[in-house]
Amino acid sequence: MLQEYVVGGKADFEFVLVLDVSRWGRFQETDLSAYYTGLCLQHGKQVVFTTIGFPKENDLLHGLHLSIERYRAASYSRELSGKVWKGCAKIASGGYWAGGCAPYAMCRILLDEKRNPLQVLALGEHKAIHNQRVTLGPGDAAEVEAVRFIFRQFASEGCFLKPLPTG
Repeated sequence: MLQEYVVGGKADFEFVLVLDVSRWGRFQETDLSAYYTGLCLQHGKQVVFTTIGFPKENDLLHGLHLSIERYRAASYSRELSGKVWKGCAKIASGGYWAGGCAPYAMCRILLDEKRNPLQVLALGEHKAIHNQRVTLGPGDAAEVEAVRFIFRQFASEGCFLKPLPTG
């Protein structure tokens, strides 16, 4: 998106306003954040972080401040990533679906706090309450039968998938 507007020249603007450095991107490598700022500058677009403000002319501290903020944003992103991973692992270890679309032939089922099924979640629907959970169940009957057929072919009849010919 950034390259489309900045490099591609799709829009006529001088400034890219960003709430703060952590919103510029979830870069765990500070050089990546600096790269995209440099890309904007290279194409005549000044990046302004609203929490820092416009740099004063010849302000050496602005660059230092920006580097420190990039480091803080990268550290925050790493810490948040670890917390999200642990949270997903805890949910999955409890037998619940940790997120994303259901696999083929499965559906997502919303459960209340006592693990009672409430409803099947449609694509794009999410749980609304913190203590609700989501688990998987059998989905479309035709898709379930297709999976069963593939399993029977593989396990019972010794039919193995062969790689597609190359060339």
